[in-house]
Amino acid sequence: WHPLANFKYVVQDRAFGYVLFTWFIMGFANLWTIPLRVDYVTSAEFGIEGSAIFVAMIITVIPDTIRMLFIPFWARMFDRMNFVTLRIILNLLFAVGVGAFFISKNPWVIGISSGLIGLAFAGGSIAWSLWVTKYAPPGKTAAYMSVHVSLTGIRGTIGPMIGYWAYEKIGVVNVGLLSAAMMVVASLMLIPEIKH
Repeated sequence: WHPLANFKYVVQDRAFGYVLFTWFIMGFANLWTIPLRVDYVTSAEFGIEGSAIFVAMIITVIPDTIRMLFIPFWARMFDRMNFVTLRIILNLLFAVGVGAFFISKNPWVIGISSGLIGLAFAGGSIAWSLWVTKYAPPGKTAAYMSVHVSLTGIRGTIGPMIGYWAYEKIGVVNVGLLSAAMMVVASLMLIPEIKH
């Protein structure tokens, strides 16, 4: 037994590997912006300098409330919709939310963007937890999930570090726009998979 043995399914199962690749792009584009969102609404550099209450509302209360309210809706959609179509919709919600978050200093726009991110996270949490059941052969669900979780950990670990590096190179607004573009690219890459 080898700890990386299940990664063979990324190659053996083309559809699974391809969706994982698009998910990695999407997840990376999202995760590297999470700490930057806090900086964006607190740092004097960006001209917002939000109060503690404002920051808590934008970073936690609004997205988490929307997420809690919409999880049942996305759970029903997961059962009723083509999974790839659902993933594309969620990716595009993330793209609009993240992109708009970083291009505006208006508290209302930032708040609405945060709500869109929460809406996308509601569906994303359902899809993240259950999507391998759509791809894994009988008896392989745990093996497929182990690969998915491992890659999530990798991008969650390196994403924020690369995000701060990119922020120093191109600025926070461009990181936000690049993230949104990566999410759109990941969505476009999924279109051929809808029929599968």
